[in-house]
Amino acid sequence: MKYFRKMLDVNAPWFRDRPALLDRLSKAKENYDVIPSRKGMPVVRNRADGRMFFSRYDPEREARRWWAAQEIQPGDLPVILGFPYPVFCAVEERPIVCATTDAAFVKAVLENVPLGNALQGITLLVTEDPILLRSVIRNNYDPFRHRRVRVLNSVPEGDPKWTKVMLEAAVDFQRENAMNLLSYAYQLPTWLHTIRRNLEAWAESPDPSVLENLFSGETAIIIGAGPSLEKNIGELHKVRGRAVMIAVDTVLRRLDAEGIRPDIAVAVDANEANALDIVDVGGDVLEAVLVADPMASPEIVRAFEKRRLFFRSINYTFDAEGRPAPILMPLDQLLIFIAGRERIPYWQSGGSVSTNAFSLATYLGCRTVVLVGHDFAFTGGRTHSAGVGYEEISENLDRFSSFERERWARLARGEIAVPAWDGGEVFTTEVMREFVRWYESTIAEGFAREIRMIDATEGGMRKEGMERRRLSEVVASLRGDIAVKTRIDEALAKTEPTAAPGWMERSGELVRGAQVFLAELEAGDLASGAEPVFPGGILGDLLRWLILPAYLGTADLKEEERRGVIRRSLPAAARFVVEEWGRGG
Repeated sequence: MKYFRKMLDVNAPWFRDRPALLDRLSKAKENYDVIPSRKGMPVVRNRADGRMFFSRYDPEREARRWWAAQEIQPGDLPVILGFPYPVFCAVEERPIVCATTDAAFVKAVLENVPLGNALQGITLLVTEDPILLRSVIRNNYDPFRHRRVRVLNSVPEGDPKWTKVMLEAAVDFQRENAMNLLSYAYQLPTWLHTIRRNLEAWAESPDPSVLENLFSGETAIIIGAGPSLEKNIGELHKVRGRAVMIAVDTVLRRLDAEGIRPDIAVAVDANEANALDIVDVGGDVLEAVLVADPMASPEIVRAFEKRRLFFRSINYTFDAEGRPAPILMPLDQLLIFIAGRERIPYWQSGGSVSTNAFSLATYLGCRTVVLVGHDFAFTGGRTHSAGVGYEEISENLDRFSSFERERWARLARGEIAVPAWDGGEVFTTEVMREFVRWYESTIAEGFAREIRMIDATEGGMRKEGMERRRLSEVVASLRGDIAVKTRIDEALAKTEPTAAPGWMERSGELVRGAQVFLAELEAGDLASGAEPVFPGGILGDLLRWLILPAYLGTADLKEEERRGVIRRSLPAAARFVVEEWGRGG
């Protein structure tokens, strides 16, 4: 009868960082009894109908049989719907994500069954939220080990609607994660090249944390390059000093032509085509402060050499408690290491430079954010305002140009009709709609819940959660001069550089480590079937991601073949780090 004593003191240490879960369990009803099976392990019985969960004779043997029937492969990440605690005692597979809605069942188990170490590597969710499940799956997914997510329903008689929603969330994660992994891995060499060219500018630039809440309670106007900008661009002449004007890089030439100088310019993309946005731009516009990602176009970074600082673009996930947590990738860890700090300032990215500009506005403490030129649609059959780099390219190239053909083919794929700003419909793409959905979800349940959002684009796609107003009305409501330039200049004069002293030596450690590792590889047997041994730290993480495209998705490869692919790919990856990072900017 030993199992009838309270066991929460044995199980609770595995949930010491889960106060919300423990609080929810403490409030759950007493719907279940826990009784011993014939082999000793406790099993759960429903008080209402007497239904028994798991075998009354030997729950662990039943769990092993159930698990064997699932045919879990070494590359699978198991996601179990339900809380089959005998499985955790019977199998060694870890990690496992476990989701359920039955808090009373979990409470009965944790209070009465001494699971202890069997909970190691188990991420337990008591939730109805598919977004939280997606985040937790992401947190447990190892791209160098896992190849797919396997959803296992341990309680077939459970809520079918909840089961369907959670299954769809896991499938959506599988699809999107595969694309994200490949995208990151394939673009990593380009990003490393670009960051290395910007490294000195980034390291010596002012620490951007000085901008935090610099304009607390003020209004920010974010200027995009959408085609509807032509309707109201003239109103921006009246904004100087009355609100913080933030312009995305693609609109800088158009603003310059109109004689409008933004307070802040934002650049994120490493695409060299973005450099067209500063060709022949006048000095007045270049007096703005550039806030950029370290992998932004080096030509744009150099153009703003007088006043520039950097944020690192990242996405966020949620931990098992629903708390936001940054997703730190190898490039982020590399910059943290070179900076010699525990962290560097981040801004959220929703995939568009516009979303970074919005994140910056909230970082500045602005409580009202106004969008201008944010169509996210083919307003009038155009993608951008006249006079910006992308529109100029499409106008100057002939119809047989590969650039133009690819660009318009890409934009035309999946063209869909969506509600327009002023009623009716407008056409857009899935990609641009996702940008708008990022805004909408961030307003509804993200960091912008307390921000007043105004869409003064006067065209394009309708955005839920935003007020629709004409820019002239917004400008008329602005109060007097808030000394934008003075406040920025005073703040920049007080801050230290982004990187701590010794950053060049720390940067050199990466090259030296890669040289040593490359020499070891070349001296060894690259054809060996042994498990490849990666160096530790940042270098090892970079090398794993650089060679990821060589074997990602190769589900048909045997394990020894996969190891061979990795070993053969490693020298080229190490050589790339030596040559690229050692070359300098």
